[in-house]
Amino acid sequence: MNISENVRRQILDNLIILGECFGTNGRAVDFVNRVAPYYKNISDLERHMDRFKDWTLDRLFYDELGLLSVDDKQFECFCTEYMNPVFVRNKRIRDEYDEFYCENLNPKCLKAINDGLELADLEVVSDTDREGFFRIRTKIALPSEPIKNILFAANKTKPDIVVDNVLENSVKIVDAGDALVYDAGIPEQGLSWIELAKWYEKYEPEDTQNKLAERLLSSLDSPPEKLFFHAYCDFILKNGRDLPALIPQVYLYYDPKTRSERYGKPVFEHQRMDFMFVISREHRVVVEIDSIQHYADDKNISGTYYKCADVNRYAQMMKAHREMVLDGYDVYRIGGKELYVGSDGNEEPAKQVVFEFLEGLFKKYRVMP
Repeated sequence: MNISENVRRQILDNLIILGECFGTNGRAVDFVNRVAPYYKNISDLERHMDRFKDWTLDRLFYDELGLLSVDDKQFECFCTEYMNPVFVRNKRIRDEYDEFYCENLNPKCLKAINDGLELADLEVVSDTDREGFFRIRTKIALPSEPIKNILFAANKTKPDIVVDNVLENSVKIVDAGDALVYDAGIPEQGLSWIELAKWYEKYEPEDTQNKLAERLLSSLDSPPEKLFFHAYCDFILKNGRDLPALIPQVYLYYDPKTRSERYGKPVFEHQRMDFMFVISREHRVVVEIDSIQHYADDKNISGTYYKCADVNRYAQMMKAHREMVLDGYDVYRIGGKELYVGSDGNEEPAKQVVFEFLEGLFKKYRVMP
């Protein structure tokens, strides 16, 4: 249970204090049918809360609905449905001049819920797809701009990108080269493997998912990256293809000049991310597989080349990592050694590393139970 008992108790106690939980002149039965659809004892609820009113809100929330022990999804449902626009909560307030006015309690209710959920890195926000309704969002640093398109799965050919409006700092992809360009918009719940495959049907209408996997795999060079992708495919075959799509070789930065044209000093040391998940419209996760070239360089020692630690290369990698985090990306690094396959060819230990990471990641973002 990620939403602790203390968090739940704080939220429930504060809502009880605010009052008008069922909405002004509302019925307990209508309220519970929305916020706790799992509750079955409706006839007793109607008798004790709507007719005789001999159950307290404490009894309803804690004993009858069991909101301290239900699973996270059910408690999240309670929080979002509590703010359903059908519940109009007006309370008569006596002012300093001994006159009455009506105060809308819903803003205070939303604050009470979010003050508690903040302790679990969650928040209730407006649902942009349903005006007046709310949803749960993971409260993590967010990118400042929405995704317009994704340039990914590049092989060898560098894309041709120009600035088509200098004043507005907007860019145009003249030629994507051998990369793919996803431009179909990001759904509210992120870009899943199924959604990506639907988009790819325009290129491969037959056996689309397998051909998409082959196309993405072809953009990867190192054995650890390929193993990570294979393990992801195994994971979604077992856990569902509606999980976020694993998008390889995504351009985050772009320098039109080559390293040689920059005299060995490129503007961006790393222009492409190894992998990216678009968890939602707001949340983007970067996964970097750090092989030895990320922190070591070839050194000629007495005519023999050795891989030696390079503090400059490591510093460049950390700088790029820091910039991505500050831009609102959640960045995870996996050492290439973790995905090493020994001489016996047994990939299972390395794949298990990926399985555990994916399960933890998707649970954190609540795309898996």
